[in-house]
Amino acid sequence: MSPGYRAVAAVELASPRGEAASKSGRSQGFTLLNVGIRLVRRRLEDVQRRLSVARESLHVLEEQVAVWNDALDESRIRALVSETPLQAQEYDELSRHVAAANAELTRRRHEVEDLVIERDDLLRSWTPKD
Repeated sequence: MSPGYRAVAAVELASPRGEAASKSGRSQGFTLLNVGIRLVRRRLEDVQRRLSVARESLHVLEEQVAVWNDALDESRIRALVSETPLQAQEYDELSRHVAAANAELTRRRHEVEDLVIERDDLLRSWTPKD
């Protein structure tokens, strides 16, 4: 290869109908840029759908944990007042259940945060044509 010669690789893209790209690099259907935009858009729609589901799930769990925390407070008071092993056992069992629910609540909050970050990154890289 001589120093003044540059090799240029040509990429031929096919449109959805199987037509080859023209010499100007433009095709009747897809271009490399359009494919990238469509991929980002599809990923963005998927992340938004998952984010919506995750937020709804988080909201339901927050309501459940609030109810379980109230039940745990009542159980603690009953265990202190009655001083029976059965009430203490009920409180311990409910306490473990609430601890597991709180751990799941934390996990779901992190999931929502991660999805929001992923969505924001995709939005920064997406330039809509519409």
